[in-house]
Amino acid sequence: FEIMFKKVKEVDFADFDNPEFYDTYSRAIRTGVSAGMRAYGDFVSFISSIFTIAALGTIIVLKSPYLIIVILISVILRILISNKRNKNIWKFDKDSEIHRRMYNYVNRIFYQQRYAAEIKTTPISELLIDRCKDAQDNIDKLCLVAIKKNSILSILNSALSFVLEMGGIYLFLGYELFTGSIVVSEFASTLNASTQFSDNFVNLGNFISRLKDNSLYVSYFLDFMDYKPKLETFGKEEIKENDFKELCIDDVTFSYPGNEKNSLENINLNIKKNDKLAIVGLNGAGKTTLIKLLLKFYNPNGGKICYNGQIIKDIKE
Repeated sequence: FEIMFKKVKEVDFADFDNPEFYDTYSRAIRTGVSAGMRAYGDFVSFISSIFTIAALGTIIVLKSPYLIIVILISVILRILISNKRNKNIWKFDKDSEIHRRMYNYVNRIFYQQRYAAEIKTTPISELLIDRCKDAQDNIDKLCLVAIKKNSILSILNSALSFVLEMGGIYLFLGYELFTGSIVVSEFASTLNASTQFSDNFVNLGNFISRLKDNSLYVSYFLDFMDYKPKLETFGKEEIKENDFKELCIDDVTFSYPGNEKNSLENINLNIKKNDKLAIVGLNGAGKTTLIKLLLKFYNPNGGKICYNGQIIKDIKE
């Protein structure tokens, strides 16, 4: 997480207003690292299954080679079903991200003391509660769809496991015992070996499936780590003087991305060293927006801002 949090410092402020980017960023923070840990755990389990399959497979082939065919048919079908279930879970996780963000956002507001005054003195709480309910309803709907699909797949998986696989194993070994091809002790040992062989083979197949699924989650982390800021790297010039002398705002106009109305229009201001200045205005007048432009969180749509005569857009961070 330390690496990711350091990366956040490079993200352009404007990109946090982009829902598509924010969803990717949110998934990266929530699942990227944990997916990597799951992949490591799956790999350890994969190595263990390989050795177990090799040992038990040898026993089964020596005792009843045709039994391998019965087991493999069932196992392959179970792996395909498991792969489909994992895809359904991943799709739910992806589609519900935007609704989880809204739900968590509202929860944070009600938990934090800094918003207590607004919640107590304004009707904003009703709006937030409605937003939270809508988010939860959307999550529930998506979850219900995934549960219905996976419930059917789970029933099918159980049927294959108990009817085709276990039924096939018992019938085959029972026939071998009845015809005298094996004795009771061999029946018990081969049955145990077949069950463990099947379970480990399923784990092996699921590893391949989970490897693909984990790669989808890890890709959120990798995509985020590959993020290249625009404003942070736009400038090419080094700052010439660290000692502040003058800040000039020349005919600056700005509107937020996706907003046709200008938040600032034709702003002119000149601040010299040791000047004292107060900027006042109604809510929404553009005070905070002006500070964001001075901090290079955004570039103005028109005009320029200069620090000691250098256009800040051209200064490398």
